[in-house]
Amino acid sequence: MVPGQIAAAQPAQAQPAQARRKLPRVLLFVGAGVLAVLVIIAAIPSETSEQLVSADDSRATSGEGTGSDAAAPSPDEAVYLDIDRLLSAKDTDAALELIRRTRDEFPSDSGLLWREGRALALAGGEANRVTALHRYAEAAGSDPALAARTEFEAELRNLLRDKKLRETAIDVAVRRLGGLGHTFLLEVINDTQAELAYVTRHRIIDELQHEPAMVARIDLRRHLALDLSQAGDSPTPCAAFASALDTIAAGDDPYFVDALMTKALVAPAAPGVGEDASACAGLDAKLEQVRAQFRTNHPKAAAKAERSSSKKKKRKKRGGFRLPF
Repeated sequence: MVPGQIAAAQPAQAQPAQARRKLPRVLLFVGAGVLAVLVIIAAIPSETSEQLVSADDSRATSGEGTGSDAAAPSPDEAVYLDIDRLLSAKDTDAALELIRRTRDEFPSDSGLLWREGRALALAGGEANRVTALHRYAEAAGSDPALAARTEFEAELRNLLRDKKLRETAIDVAVRRLGGLGHTFLLEVINDTQAELAYVTRHRIIDELQHEPAMVARIDLRRHLALDLSQAGDSPTPCAAFASALDTIAAGDDPYFVDALMTKALVAPAAPGVGEDASACAGLDAKLEQVRAQFRTNHPKAAAKAERSSSKKKKRKKRGGFRLPF
């Protein structure tokens, strides 16, 4: 080996030995640094697991971060109990005063609305009972779960069935009660003694269309016959009359013989507000055409109906009171 090469190689052989001598000191410095970092971390204040749970519970209770609104505020339970005691004692004036004072703070509380309706119903008088009906509707709108409360439903039903409130009851049931008013509306629409106007009947039927099971229980044939006789009260009398005639003719059901053959039945003479005059053209001819169809297809029933209608008309013409001598 060349001497110069040996001299160049010697430092390379000595270097590992120096590194081994310095290694423990490096490790010492590193360990001291790690220890210092751990001491600093330990000194920093941190939330305990209990504090975190408490914070989560607080947020959940307040509704923050849950994706839903917090529960609506309501009066203390003791207020409800005080009102109920007053109502049990029939002290409606004091009950209403307490209810209205509390409603200033909780205007949409269903419990207060229900109790106000009950108090007004107990107080009596048509005006109070009308207002009571509206309060029950407001309570049901504020808390749909009330519909499942037997007591609430029974009290509401009693108000709806009050004959003096019939017009208001139908309006409230159609516009505000939804399914909660359907049983009452079905009772009304199937009451053969109830004298309901064309528009009122159709408001009820249209609302019950939302519940097919209710529609299936309506006597639709009776109402089709009424559509014929009440067409003049419709906002579109000529269109209503023509539609009823077309439906009756298509079904050819002898049930409608009496409705068709009565001499009191006449086609509307003028269109309704906003109805085109052309809708009234040819209605007299259409009526006679359908009558002719029923005379042909149901001759006995048609003849009987016409005789009966003629007798009724003669009795009306005779009129007055006749002495028996």
